[in-house]
Amino acid sequence: MIKPVLILENSTLAPAGLLGDRLDANGLDCRRIVVADPGSVPLDPESYAAIVILGGPQSAWEDEACPALPRERELIRRVAETGVPFLGICLGAQIAAMALGGRAFVHDGGGEHGFYPVNVTEPGDPLFGSLPPPPPLMQAHFDTFSPPATATPVARSPDVDSQAFRFGPAQYAIQFHFEVDFGILDAWRRAFARSSHPVLVEQARTMADEAAERLPAAMAWGRHVADRWAAMIRSGGGG
Repeated sequence: MIKPVLILENSTLAPAGLLGDRLDANGLDCRRIVVADPGSVPLDPESYAAIVILGGPQSAWEDEACPALPRERELIRRVAETGVPFLGICLGAQIAAMALGGRAFVHDGGGEHGFYPVNVTEPGDPLFGSLPPPPPLMQAHFDTFSPPATATPVARSPDVDSQAFRFGPAQYAIQFHFEVDFGILDAWRRAFARSSHPVLVEQARTMADEAAERLPAAMAWGRHVADRWAAMIRSGGGG
């Protein structure tokens, strides 16, 4: 019997969404944990068929404010050692970059907020190389990352050099939000509207119309990503 998939949520505003739905649809048992303190982060990756670390409003280096971050980095280092399939999305990707010897930092161009083009740079990549070219995809980040030297960059955008990297056969760190659905974006719209940050307030004003236009195509592509990664998990992580 296949082991469960561990999904760590760093914010209740950033659930697994479409990704979780597709893992469920592919017959995988997902165990969701909202990260509340260091003890909520398991350190035994081989107890799971795969591990997902999702996004959140915090920065990957804010250990004092978010004391679970060092434990998440340690979990990722153990993931890299054991080869357990992994997905880090947005904050999860930035944590992975830091854990494995890369960097996470504030993007000097202000990051990306809204739907942006993403280019796959590795046509032979086990996950993305077999998929159709992505449509504009949802981004919501002020921070970014530089991949570790040992990783393979697999995607970029016109404004942000690092959009995804692979550090094992089924181990990926991804900046863009392929997991979002209409429910997640509506929750973000309401949260951003209450923000004191002018970028987020402006995004809240345009989010509903942009989602109506862009999100159906993004979700269709996101389902391909999720289904392909689920197949990699079921095959033992090698694709």
